[in-house]
Amino acid sequence: MRVGFIKKKINQSEFVKNIFVLLTGTTFAQLIPILTAFVLTRLYTPSDYGIMGVFSDDSNNIRFISNFAYNNVIIVGETEKDAKMLCL
Repeated sequence: MRVGFIKKKINQSEFVKNIFVLLTGTTFAQLIPILTAFVLTRLYTPSDYGIMGVFSDDSNNIRFISNFAYNNVIIVGETEKDAKMLCL
């Protein structure tokens, strides 16, 4: 009964449908690391897991520095022309 009601409400409004798509995508994206963390803690020792964490943090910092945060700059531009000029 409840599932049918929810599906009916989602299909009625495009706005609600878009919100539902974003919520389910975000939920699954957050579940993947949580579920893999359980597997990884069984496979690796705490020392190995710590080394992996340091490597992951370092690689994320290098990635951030290497792209100069251009993805944030493009959003700041008010027009497409402004966004292109900010990237140059």
